[in-house]
Amino acid sequence: MKKDTKVSLPYQQILHKQVIDENSPGTVLRDFETLLEFIGHEDVNVSGKYNLLPMKLLPQPNEQLTCPIEIWLTRPGQKSYPHINGLYLLLRATGITCIKGAGTKQLLVLDNAILQSWRGLNPTERYFTLLKLERIDPVDPEISRPMILETHGKAPKQYPVWDE
Repeated sequence: MKKDTKVSLPYQQILHKQVIDENSPGTVLRDFETLLEFIGHEDVNVSGKYNLLPMKLLPQPNEQLTCPIEIWLTRPGQKSYPHINGLYLLLRATGITCIKGAGTKQLLVLDNAILQSWRGLNPTERYFTLLKLERIDPVDPEISRPMILETHGKAPKQYPVWDE
């Protein structure tokens, strides 16, 4: 069954008035860019069964986030930093990064084509792309082909309000 994607007029007016930039609504775009810059163009070693960021690297991006958290654990893992963990999962879901390598030598690598597509989106498109990815079931096959690559920097069809 197809979902009705029409947005009622009062909600359209609210959406048109909403300013979306790196600081509003919320700071997810700024923090996402912070993690993206932290990873940079150098491959990052990942560890464990789930290819998480290594413990020794986690304090750095935490300090650069809008709302860093204090960790008093002696061996904090990625899940101990919920903001980083969520942003990392979004980063992986966008396809901007992927895991390369085999065995114990796994690397988090940037996909430059998808990164370029991401950079072509305006803040509103970036925000709603992350919002959509946050709502996707992790085993959803849609994650395997990132939406931002499919749209080539244009508003995804799921958001008819953008078509104006």
